[in-house]
Amino acid sequence: MKKIVMALVAKLEYKVRQTCIERYGRLERRYFYLCTEKKTIHLRDARADGWDDDRFMVLFALNSFYQVVIGPLTCSAVINKSTKLGSDIAISYGKSLTFDRKRNREMNYLAKEFNELYRQLGFAQPELLGAQTADDIIYRVAEHARIKREFDDMD
Repeated sequence: MKKIVMALVAKLEYKVRQTCIERYGRLERRYFYLCTEKKTIHLRDARADGWDDDRFMVLFALNSFYQVVIGPLTCSAVINKSTKLGSDIAISYGKSLTFDRKRNREMNYLAKEFNELYRQLGFAQPELLGAQTADDIIYRVAEHARIKREFDDMD
């Protein structure tokens, strides 16, 4: 599954690419540690809901890319309504980067398209992209599975 991360970061600057790859590696190592050493109830519940190693690895790749690339770019596109900085008043960072209304639209479009791809890949929980650790991701997946199971039991 590391191929997914490599495809996502292939055209990025070296430092950003390495940060994303390292983040993915931390998530992957922690996941396999939890699978072999801890075998938590959260992993059991996630697996019972159809989550396997491959699905977690794809999610870790998307989470890493989101955390390192998409999230910061989207945050930079938030407009300060009281000062109009970044919208009516452009902000220049050096000669190569300008934060203005056009860039904000592009960053918001990027985030929208990434989130659509995420949904098309079968991931229903957008909050998983914001999770910081493998433990957080596994817990949220398991909690979603438990809630889904409770609703299914009601029928």
